[in-house]
Amino acid sequence: MGGRFELEVPESVTTRFLVATQARTLPGPGRLPEAIGDGALAREAAAMLASARLVVEPVTRPSGDLKTRFHRLAAPPGRLGTVVGARRHIAVTAAGPPAG
Repeated sequence: MGGRFELEVPESVTTRFLVATQARTLPGPGRLPEAIGDGALAREAAAMLASARLVVEPVTRPSGDLKTRFHRLAAPPGRLGTVVGARRHIAVTAAGPPAG
């Protein structure tokens, strides 16, 4: 076997998600606890929302670049059209330690 592969893990990583929904209106972050319960995930999400580690932004007008990215998404057959055609899109950006 060849040489050793070393990977330096950064102190912080940024991850982006796109949420698509047909909802006409979206609940504010203050409704998070009632939306996902009171378990460990809910507590972590609430802590992230209270810090600068998580940013939630509505996508009011998808840019050409975002539309191009839509078509590169991996999705089960028939699902990509649902994402692209959703009434609302929300961009979620999370930054923090890799284990987080």
